[in-house]
Amino acid sequence: MNETSRLAQVRWRSRRGMLELDFYLVPFAERDYARLSAAQQASYRELLERDDWDILDWLQRRQAPDARLADIIGR
Repeated sequence: MNETSRLAQVRWRSRRGMLELDFYLVPFAERDYARLSAAQQASYRELLERDDWDILDWLQRRQAPDARLADIIGR
């Protein structure tokens, strides 16, 4: 998959069924994703595989994220 297609896919996947997550994820994907390292991009794509409620809890610091996702959540 080329970079343009991957970025479009990440932007689309960042749109969730939960408005609160859209406020966090969509701007991040549009503004920051392309500037992340390959490892950070992989972490973000892994984050998008997780349950919406878990992601929201991590972003709002109600729960600690999985260790391998802590860096991307912190961004």
